[in-house]
Amino acid sequence: MGCALCLFFLAIEQDPKVQLDETLDRCITTLSFIRLLMNLALKDDQWSWLVYNGTIYLYKMSRYLMKLGYSLQVFTKIVNIAKNIICFSFTKGC
Repeated sequence: MGCALCLFFLAIEQDPKVQLDETLDRCITTLSFIRLLMNLALKDDQWSWLVYNGTIYLYKMSRYLMKLGYSLQVFTKIVNIAKNIICFSFTKGC
């Protein structure tokens, strides 16, 4: 997850206002990667700290993108993440 956060901020460092489509794609890809890691971590309680860290990373990245006007792109990823977390938390898999 740390690598994904670094890749996100490296992309932001090169294009701080996310004006290039390539930068937005990189940012959304890192959100998807963290979502994937969180889904894997949800399958075993010993990795719950990864889910916690992932939510913090997602918050930081999403907040930055939403401030720049990319709320729709971020919202679709966040809804999928929340759906998966709720599903696994209550039923241990749907």
